[in-house]
Amino acid sequence: MLSRSYSYLQLFLLIASVTMTSCADDVDPLRAVTEQQSQKISQLESLLQQQANKMAAMDTLIQQQAATISGMQTSVQTLTSQMALQTPFVAFEVYYSGTFATVQDHETMKFDVIALNVGNGYNAQTGMFTAPVSGYYMFHTKVTPTDLGEVYLYLEKEGQGVDSVYARDDNYQQTGDSARIVQMAKGERVWLVKDHGEKRIHAWVWSKMSGYLLQATP
Repeated sequence: MLSRSYSYLQLFLLIASVTMTSCADDVDPLRAVTEQQSQKISQLESLLQQQANKMAAMDTLIQQQAATISGMQTSVQTLTSQMALQTPFVAFEVYYSGTFATVQDHETMKFDVIALNVGNGYNAQTGMFTAPVSGYYMFHTKVTPTDLGEVYLYLEKEGQGVDSVYARDDNYQQTGDSARIVQMAKGERVWLVKDHGEKRIHAWVWSKMSGYLLQATP
């Protein structure tokens, strides 16, 4: 009986040994597969990190390019503003034709000869100069009365006097002249008005008006 039990025990141990060997044989391939998968995962993680680094570098480059474009836009705007502020050439010179001209009191002096009108600011029909651009303008006025008379003129801007001219003929030809810098907005007008005095004045270069733009403003 004891001998049979011992045989059973040997058989059991043999089966257990075989089973453990079989399990060990099954575990090794699983461990190998797991290690391979872990290596692949590590490789994928490394690849993802590389891609993330590349995307971060691209984001940085895009931000740099955006900053460059913004700087260029600012430069263009500055240049455009500077170009807009460049002073164009605006000038006019007008006088009366003939030898004498007759001007009534409180009448706008409408010079009929336009010697110069760069910018087309002067209108011979109205006798008014209209500023084509905003800025500071220099105006010169000159008048010479006749017949021992005297004459008073006013330079008006939109109906407000900004300068005056006076001349008197005392047995010789006396000329009155004036120069005035006037700030004007685009579209504002100036004109010369005879306030009172001798009706007849000398024409040509003896009674005239001129002006030009000194500096344009925004």
